[in-house]
Amino acid sequence: DLNKPGVLQYQPPDGRTLSAAQIAPDGRAFLVSRGDRTELFDTATGAKLHAFPGHLGCFALGGTKVLCAAANNRLTVYD
Repeated sequence: DLNKPGVLQYQPPDGRTLSAAQIAPDGRAFLVSRGDRTELFDTATGAKLHAFPGHLGCFALGGTKVLCAAANNRLTVYD
């Protein structure tokens, strides 16, 4: 619950450094970008919901979509 004080912790399983992290506006999910991969997680359970290999991502359009940038300079919007 993001309305309560606390710390959201995430430890990359492969030990790679995080390059970006973002919590969805509704607080139900968060994105973690590291290297050439972005992953979407459920905030309450920590379960991985989706992976976007080869992309760096962020929430877009009010948090309802994920915008990802690839190394080839292509932007992709995911529902």
